[in-house]
Amino acid sequence: MRWPRPAKATRGESAAERTLLAKVEEIIQRLVAEFNENLTIFMTLEEEFRDFLDQHRRRVEITERRAAEIQRGQERLELARNRAEFELAARSEGRQLPQAVAEFLGNPWQHHITPALLREGEVGDGFTESLELADGILEEVAEAQRHIVGKLWLQNWQPGLRKVFASVGLHGDAAEAAIGALHDTLQAVADARPEMERPLPELPAVALPQPAPVERNAIEIVAGTDTPVSTMPTPSASARCRSAPGWISSTRMVACSRASCRGSAPFPRGCCSSTAAACASASPRPRSLR
Repeated sequence: MRWPRPAKATRGESAAERTLLAKVEEIIQRLVAEFNENLTIFMTLEEEFRDFLDQHRRRVEITERRAAEIQRGQERLELARNRAEFELAARSEGRQLPQAVAEFLGNPWQHHITPALLREGEVGDGFTESLELADGILEEVAEAQRHIVGKLWLQNWQPGLRKVFASVGLHGDAAEAAIGALHDTLQAVADARPEMERPLPELPAVALPQPAPVERNAIEIVAGTDTPVSTMPTPSASARCRSAPGWISSTRMVACSRASCRGSAPFPRGCCSSTAAACASASPRPRSLR
């Protein structure tokens, strides 16, 4: 009978892998210590290990679901950032923008529409209102560049501006100072007095949260089945025998990391057939494991 080959070997690099391998070693040590020609110990340890493996598998499934959710979140975040960059480029390309306006669109405004896209999507009010705000400000920049006199700049857009500045941590007087800088800049452009333009005040450093990394789980799946397989680094021949489970059971655990290891009856599958002699001398075994 050909045993399934593990998808790949692990070295216990994650916490889940180390937990599983520690349990395997514990079972093996108890088997070696407690075996006295009574096969009952095999049934007892098999049941105990099966219960442990069921719990371990559930923990792994939870970790995998969380990793999938994080991956989807990362993809959505990247799409939102790309869309925000596209909207900014579409509105600023080929335009000569005053420094304060360019800084506003490239920093707080772009940051504001990214989470709006994540929360509500393209049809959400937050995203559509942000696009209207940018288009309205750019229209006023065009009017200022035509030197329109007597216009009250940004009067219709102040609620939207406050919302954008609040999203990056500017509130109250700080937000009013930023809006005032934009207003004075447009007035300076309209008056053709570039020396009167004002930069935006220093903005708080902001960054979108990044999903936390998730450890890879300890269980690998045998191709074509849902059988969990745990593997360990390849030790010496006698060590492989001592580290192998002392029975063949429905848990179908494999303790040897060698891809060619399929076991050789009556030895457990954790022992490579090439080391059967070493196994025979390394540890006692029952007369029959069938």
